[in-house]
Amino acid sequence: MKPLALSFFIAALSPVASAHVSSAAQQAEALPAKQLVSLGDEVPYAIVDTGQDQTFGPFQGQDGHYRGQAPSYRDEGNGTVTDLITGLTWTSDPGTKMTLAEAMTGAKRCRVGGFQDWRMPTIKELYSLIDFRGVDPDPRSTDVGSQRPFLDASVFAFRYGDPEQGERIIDSQFASATRYVSTTMNGNKTVFGVNFADGRIKGYPEKSRRGEKTFFVLFVRGNQSYGKNALVDNGDSTITDASTGLTWMKEDSGDSLDWPSALAFADGMEFAGHTDWRLPTAKELQSIVDYTRSPDTTDSAALDPIFRATVIENEGGIKDWACYWSSTTHLNSRGSDSAVYIAFGRSLGWMDNPRGGGKQLLDVHGAGSQRSDPKTGDATNVPYGRGPQGDVVRIANMVRLVRGGGVVATDIAESIQGGKGAALPSERKPAPSEEGAPAGSKPRFIQRFDRNGDGEVTRDEFGGSARRFRLVDSNHDGVITAEEAETMPPPPGRGGSGIEPSPDAGANSATDPSPGAELNPGTSAPSLAAATDKQFNIILILVDDMGWTGTSVEMVPGDASTRSDFYQTPQIDRLAEEGLRFTRAYAPAALCTPTRAAILTGRTPAENRITTPGGGRGEGSEPMSTPRQRSDIPEEDVTVAEALSAAGYTTAHLGKWHIGRGEPGSHGFEVHDGPTGNQPSARADDPKEIFSLTRRAIDFMREAQAGGKPFYLHISHYAVHAPSETMHKSEALFATEPPGSHHSDVAYAGMTWDLDTSVGMLLEAVRELKLEGNTYIVFMSDNGAAGKPRKPNNAPLREGKGTLYEGGIRVPLLIRGPGIEAGTASGTPVTGCDLFPTFLSWANITPMQREGSSLVPLLTDQADVFRRTAPLLFHFPHYGSGPNQKPQSALIDGDLKLVRDWESGTHQLFDLATDSGEQHDLSSTHLTELEKMIAALDERLVAADAQLPTPNPNYDPDALQELPSRNKRNR
Repeated sequence: MKPLALSFFIAALSPVASAHVSSAAQQAEALPAKQLVSLGDEVPYAIVDTGQDQTFGPFQGQDGHYRGQAPSYRDEGNGTVTDLITGLTWTSDPGTKMTLAEAMTGAKRCRVGGFQDWRMPTIKELYSLIDFRGVDPDPRSTDVGSQRPFLDASVFAFRYGDPEQGERIIDSQFASATRYVSTTMNGNKTVFGVNFADGRIKGYPEKSRRGEKTFFVLFVRGNQSYGKNALVDNGDSTITDASTGLTWMKEDSGDSLDWPSALAFADGMEFAGHTDWRLPTAKELQSIVDYTRSPDTTDSAALDPIFRATVIENEGGIKDWACYWSSTTHLNSRGSDSAVYIAFGRSLGWMDNPRGGGKQLLDVHGAGSQRSDPKTGDATNVPYGRGPQGDVVRIANMVRLVRGGGVVATDIAESIQGGKGAALPSERKPAPSEEGAPAGSKPRFIQRFDRNGDGEVTRDEFGGSARRFRLVDSNHDGVITAEEAETMPPPPGRGGSGIEPSPDAGANSATDPSPGAELNPGTSAPSLAAATDKQFNIILILVDDMGWTGTSVEMVPGDASTRSDFYQTPQIDRLAEEGLRFTRAYAPAALCTPTRAAILTGRTPAENRITTPGGGRGEGSEPMSTPRQRSDIPEEDVTVAEALSAAGYTTAHLGKWHIGRGEPGSHGFEVHDGPTGNQPSARADDPKEIFSLTRRAIDFMREAQAGGKPFYLHISHYAVHAPSETMHKSEALFATEPPGSHHSDVAYAGMTWDLDTSVGMLLEAVRELKLEGNTYIVFMSDNGAAGKPRKPNNAPLREGKGTLYEGGIRVPLLIRGPGIEAGTASGTPVTGCDLFPTFLSWANITPMQREGSSLVPLLTDQADVFRRTAPLLFHFPHYGSGPNQKPQSALIDGDLKLVRDWESGTHQLFDLATDSGEQHDLSSTHLTELEKMIAALDERLVAADAQLPTPNPNYDPDALQELPSRNKRNR
């Protein structure tokens, strides 16, 4: 899969001072008052859900993984039906077919229900009725009794085509009032309609050699705002449609993708401060079609010019615009499935050339049509299309992502698995209500999956994760009974007490890196009684690039959104359950090198002047000139290892160092691996050096114990930094698991599992060596996960690595040891700088004057005596490898957070107590707090003698044609 178009990222780099409002927005202001209910009370153009609740294959982000406004109708009993979502009222019976002219006249004369304001529907109004639980029939069939249309036949009098009149059963085209602004085929005037028999929008010639075409017709009245967009440019490469509540990416993907790749493109996308981007449903995507535009009349896509649409060369070698994938799938009568897309350029077909023979490529259905095609494959295998118009097969289409609109994710683990061989919608048993089954009835699990009604669920009926099936099938007899279903744990990542273990993998091994080994069943929680020796052993496990939600630990207890919905870390879970987790712990920086130096020195990156990997200077093409940073910790600076060594500790630094050209031995570590960087000394059976590093750590612990000295062990992992590398058997554990909404990379999950296994090895070694009573174990990450288009993302937090938003700096921090109550949590904001004075406190050393504050009061239920002398400072005066990785400073004071953008000189203010995702900027409404925070930030920067970025006098915005390569600086 190729990356986003370059222009997409360039647009995101430049701040936009003013917002553009489409002319449709002004038009919408003059529209009549809306007559809507439910979500429709809030927007004039409420988009009804497609109804598709099946998913097809292992791909995350499908229509069936989300729910919008479910279709809801009321039969008024007078020949009319009210749509309770859109506020539109319809005639319920389309009657007999009529020509377009007859339909236009018929609307004016219609008096159904006693109303006189009936009209022909627009194509957007008509398409609001489509229901993708329908099944595309075989056009050769004459049996309509077993078919399911794409219209709710319980409230509308739907009719298929009549074979006795020479029609195919799929000839059930319903006309709209929307004419194509160009022509189709051989210059035919064309009107758009919806075929509710086969689930498509097409442009139909009003006349042909056989005369005027006839259609079924439903008249409509009410809510004349429906279908009229009010598009607003947000100035951050996103467009909000005030009519629908949807926010769109201004740019498209720039490259054509097959359907699974289109879903993968959306999965994990973080852009413009949001991580909930998704592939739009068919109805959402059709809502932004501009039917006043077309390639042949406006030399553009059928899309408001407020958007940017990539120009393509079509199958005929002509300038054109792309089709765009939706997340929607529909079935046909053979049980196979196709993905739905919208043509924003010409909708092409290979027609017979009556003059010269052969085939000619024509616009046969019009820009704005909706079609469906195979999700993968090779379109060249169908060189002249399919169907009577030779419809060009489009397997590679572009993508435009969307968010918002009141759409929510569903429980993926319980989604009905569709695809070939799956039950058709008409054959499926109705799902139980959201409130659950009534008392005394079958458990919801049995009701949902028991297809033959025998009260049990077989593996074939379940169709989901084999691991989950084996977990629920407690007696392993191949069926799940009602009794077994009642005791089943919740699906992974969907609430409950924790991630379910693999029944055949067991817990992670403490002595063997194989994920299939089991822990010693006699393992017990460590004793938390205070040791008599006042110098405690200290183990710091520092993970590379693990986000706040990178484990299966709920970082906020009881909030399932604060853990991974795919990765499984039972040993890290155990560490959290036996100790204390910090819900608001921060890495000192959003990149590894400054964080590592800050932990060792107890000083912020601004004070250290180590603020980024590498030298820090830009290429000179950016708006700001960035300072050259210090690359190494000065020899005269006392590190925590040196302080502990002076107090009698034996010290070790194993794994990644990555601080300039120096090495751990120069800064107080007796045992170390040298000046290592990002690359481990890997083997095929240990690609990230996780297990060999852990074995060396355990050997060091044994030697220190034998020598009778307290020890400080700093284990600095190369995982889970990119690339994702893991053992094959670890990756295989996740290959068949249902993907999560935020995390789904099986290789990354396997790598995380390996890391978790190593934590179990370490915990078991501490137990075997009888060190629990005098050893503290600290688990932390050096910064957040990548969080941009790359996976994994940091939802529900904003942005990721390289930015000072929460996703870049909020990280997991777990501490277990003497005096710490098991299973506790602290919401006090803390940073990696606090580890320096904490470690000295554990070593009975009088703390030195440093930035950090000892965490001991927070760990021993004395939070009231915890003191911090100044707000938390974060400083990154550089550019990174992504569009949002640019010069920033941030300040956290209690629940308030200030973020300064040095390029624009602007500030954002957030209340993290209610807005951990940083979605609501308070800078324009909380002016007093804003001024105080700005003054405090300036004061902190001065006190730290921080190096600041300055305007680049040679900056030329017109010369910015491509992004510089910065990958080496963002590690």
